[in-house]
Amino acid sequence: MATGFTYEWVEKYVVKAELTQPMHIGAESTAESDTRTGVLVHPVTGRPFVQASSLAGVFRAYYNSRNGEEATDELFGKSKRGKNEAVSDCQSRVFFTDGQFTSQNKLKLEYRPRVCIDDEKGTASTGKFEMEYVGVGANLDFTLYVYGDSRCEKNCLDDIFSAMNAGDVQIGGQKSNGCGYLKVDKLYYKDFNLKTSEGRKDWIKDEPEKIDGLEQITVKDQKGTSRAYRVIVTGKTEGSVLVKGISVAGVGKDAPDAENMRNVKGDYIIPASSAKGTIRNQMERIAKIVSSDDEKAAKVIEEAFGKVGVSKDTGKCGNLRFYDAIIGEKEENEKAPLQHRIKIDKFTGGVMQSGLFSERDAAGNMAIQVDITEQTSPKAVCGLLLLALRDVAGGLVNFGSGYSIGKGFMNVDKITIISKDQKECTITYSDGNGNVEDPNGIIDECLRALKEEVQ
Repeated sequence: MATGFTYEWVEKYVVKAELTQPMHIGAESTAESDTRTGVLVHPVTGRPFVQASSLAGVFRAYYNSRNGEEATDELFGKSKRGKNEAVSDCQSRVFFTDGQFTSQNKLKLEYRPRVCIDDEKGTASTGKFEMEYVGVGANLDFTLYVYGDSRCEKNCLDDIFSAMNAGDVQIGGQKSNGCGYLKVDKLYYKDFNLKTSEGRKDWIKDEPEKIDGLEQITVKDQKGTSRAYRVIVTGKTEGSVLVKGISVAGVGKDAPDAENMRNVKGDYIIPASSAKGTIRNQMERIAKIVSSDDEKAAKVIEEAFGKVGVSKDTGKCGNLRFYDAIIGEKEENEKAPLQHRIKIDKFTGGVMQSGLFSERDAAGNMAIQVDITEQTSPKAVCGLLLLALRDVAGGLVNFGSGYSIGKGFMNVDKITIISKDQKECTITYSDGNGNVEDPNGIIDECLRALKEEVQ
């Protein structure tokens, strides 16, 4: 495993984690006509998995953000060699296994319909496709080894496991849609002292997945440090919501032709991608209104949502992270009567013959959560986001389809903003007036930052 350098002790971590949000590890389409973006599947087990290189990249990036480039190169190796550098200076001292999804009964996949967005026009194109995710609750196991000598400190990676539980680490793609979060359920550890004969014997007999003889250690509690703000909108649907998904209600006269999207647990949801698209649209409108400079307005949107590029250098990751919003109680939504409608002929504007169809909407309490990471201009992005959420509370924005018939609107009770240092402010709408409690001046600070950036 580790070669090209000397080491006197080895740390072993066996990580048993559970997905708290869906995860997407992308795989290339096998056919040009394939409209599904599937997850990566192991060639031997036939199950989805996370490549060791992906785990190594996540660990390296987090370690670098906390310890700097020099310390990171020393532990994880260098990607480039200088003319006078020895091989040992380039070799990573951390070895990862692939992440395997272990419990078959908890491993569930889901497809969510998506639309391609024209980056120049900012509108949906005709390229509709389906994206596959590993669902919430799946168990992910992997092992890592740290090879140490006098240059390495013992237990040098402990903080990242706390960071996973705190929501500072994401694995895989679709990060802006809240994917890739997990929590460490169990963490096993063993230190092999290769200076002793007993340590060498244990090391020779060791297998990556083996936990016999390992100590179960507690992951330390840690508050999120990578986000500048967390914004939570709580309330309930004004009527019903319909974000159309693939119907899984079966067949027969009682089965709907379309129903609101569900996750793998059967909960009716507004998926993070839909919430992001809706709120982005409103933020773009507001940015153009509050700014007299189109370039400055576009800049703050790019900082919030990123930019798709043809290469790593031209692309950019935004600092907004959206999450799925669960709508009401699953049992109550399933018992609700179907909504029956008639199809309209787009050419004549009349009713289509035999065009009756049914839909299963969702209704009830819901909460929309958005995190703002500490990237470029988090205060200005937060200010623009709050203006868009104000319009959600004012009934100017709806989620999903059915705008013309009153679907998708939200009665907002409260908007809560929590800063990195756990300071909190609220905007309460239950009295109908939008009462602001901001003792620390968070909202004013964010709105001022937005004004400075766009004007």
